[in-house]
Amino acid sequence: MATQMTPTSEFFADNVVTAQVLNVIKNAKHRIALVSPYVDRVGHVEQELVKAKGRGVDVLIVVRRDGNKVGGTNSKDALDWFKINGFDLQSVPNLHAKFYMNEFEGVITSMNLLRSSWAGSLEVGISVTDSQHEQLVEYLRDHLKEFFTEIEASKTKPAAKKTQKIASGARRSPRQSRVAMPKKQESGGFGSLIRRLILSPAGYCIRCGDELSEAEVDAGKTMCAKDYASWARFKNPDFKEKYCTNCGEEKPTTFAKPECQDCYYN
Repeated sequence: MATQMTPTSEFFADNVVTAQVLNVIKNAKHRIALVSPYVDRVGHVEQELVKAKGRGVDVLIVVRRDGNKVGGTNSKDALDWFKINGFDLQSVPNLHAKFYMNEFEGVITSMNLLRSSWAGSLEVGISVTDSQHEQLVEYLRDHLKEFFTEIEASKTKPAAKKTQKIASGARRSPRQSRVAMPKKQESGGFGSLIRRLILSPAGYCIRCGDELSEAEVDAGKTMCAKDYASWARFKNPDFKEKYCTNCGEEKPTTFAKPECQDCYYN
């Protein structure tokens, strides 16, 4: 019987809020989602995001979409910085929620990612883990995602900052499995990329569809231990399997080609 996770949370205010948000970025190992209706260039946030990218962390940023204007009244310079530095940037209409999360903890707060908010505004927030964190994941995955519209970078480059120099020289983490490194990223082609960014399971067994852990995916596994033992009896790499290891959908795959076509090309 599965162990029931006890909700845990902590209240904090003012300058502690900024520290907690930075900790979410610093502590991330694989995924970050930053949901803030309005954004501009916040140096500390940019520096930590660049470091996270260097560790191979996937970053999703969600901002507000006002009417037909993608990105709303957000700083064009900030939006371009996110895109040019390789982060996934989406907009959602009527967005007012503000929360910041990695794969195991989240911060729900009144604070936007704005310099004015980080420079002395009176803010409050709570941290969440365990089942409360799961509820936040579900809200992002099951409610906000359906409204996603990808924001493209403009042709004009954002103003140069020291953090950009760091970004241009950042190296990816050795963790570059097929799940961590999609072949191509396209507008609207959410596939495995968005599944990872919204903190979905790391992968799926191509034979039974059961979830795989981060450790299993990092080790290059595409089958659960039981099904791999069965496959290893004959070791036929072209034997037809049932599920995609990235999206978990029931689609034809093989041990040699464990991804469905949509995931492979997206």
